[in-house]
Amino acid sequence: MVRFEDQDFHAAFVQDITERKRMEEELRQNYTQLKTIYNTLPVTIWSLDKNGVFTLSEGKEIGTLGLKPGQVVGLSLFDLFKDYPTIVEYAKRALKGESCEYISSVMDNYYHTIHMPFFNAKQKSMPFGHGQSSKALPFEQLTATSELSCPHNISQRR
Repeated sequence: MVRFEDQDFHAAFVQDITERKRMEEELRQNYTQLKTIYNTLPVTIWSLDKNGVFTLSEGKEIGTLGLKPGQVVGLSLFDLFKDYPTIVEYAKRALKGESCEYISSVMDNYYHTIHMPFFNAKQKSMPFGHGQSSKALPFEQLTATSELSCPHNISQRR
């Protein structure tokens, strides 16, 4: 209620948020589809922030690491895998902006891992699912602030 010249007035402000709600629903649907895919395929997917802290850890094969989906979110890869120098080395490279892949052994399983940094137009990393490569700038000028990794258990192939 607003009082003006000894009179009370009721005011209401209305904003059309239809487009925002439509986009939110589309994003939810995309996330659900993506989650279905990575929980069906024989992979583990994780994402790190610029400090190497997990922001995502999912996938059908995450159990081969003795983990549950989401269990390591908020933890540091550098602490969790401190006894696996290959994983630490390649994660650091990815956080510096380098795409790389390698094979490592964890808990008697072999993993083929691919690291992919994500950037937006301001040279900052986008969260997984919103990544856009900023190819207009020279590689040397890009700085990754997070990365996505997709280790795949290849133990049965060896």
